[in-house]
Amino acid sequence: MSPAPDVVAFSGGVSEYVFERETETHGDLGKALAHHLHHALTDKRIPYPVYDPGQGIRATVVGASQFSVQVSGNTIMVSDQSVLPLRNVPVATMRLALDDDVDPARVAAEITNALTRNDIDVANGDVALAFRWQGLPLHARLHRLADGIRQGLKGTIVNGHPVILMMEGDAGKTIGGILRNEFAVDNEIISIDGVQLKDLDYVDIGEIIQPTEVVPLVIKSLLFSSPDMTAAALATAHLAS
Repeated sequence: MSPAPDVVAFSGGVSEYVFERETETHGDLGKALAHHLHHALTDKRIPYPVYDPGQGIRATVVGASQFSVQVSGNTIMVSDQSVLPLRNVPVATMRLALDDDVDPARVAAEITNALTRNDIDVANGDVALAFRWQGLPLHARLHRLADGIRQGLKGTIVNGHPVILMMEGDAGKTIGGILRNEFAVDNEIISIDGVQLKDLDYVDIGEIIQPTEVVPLVIKSLLFSSPDMTAAALATAHLAS
């Protein structure tokens, strides 16, 4: 081959096996393909050094399918516009109905579950917490939700990352204000409503467009994902690293 490459790199689900971060099978050809690649590398049939880009299964998500939306700045909160833009922020979705009395402890526990399910370490980067707000926007209910978010995103807050909230409903500015003014959360807060996200999504948050104060979003999703992905599909998508 001319010119010869300096290195070869692997990404996507197969790379999890190539770099021995995964050993279980998930009902597809990934492990078998990686097995043959490994032998080709060992036997020098692929005679080039191997580079691990550090992006395994999640590399398949980014850019697989994307679309853009714009949300109004009237009902959202961005505490400091200088933190924008943000790119490739992973999404963790709360699977908790918020249409009745809101229990802060249940909210915090569900956030922990969502972070674990999506293999997101808030100590090392940002996360966008997505959820669906239902029912009346009574202050007492929103206060309890904000309390649960504060507890559930304690790692984000302690590590100084921005608190990024993405919700269906029209309570973005109120939730952000409660976190800042009543719970003294000093982190930058980006609380955006009117948007629907799901597990395995990534989101880009653009700079606010003046004078309309519109926030552009780019949402990146798996082509085959849906809000009701089965546990088996999630297991396949989230190869342990």
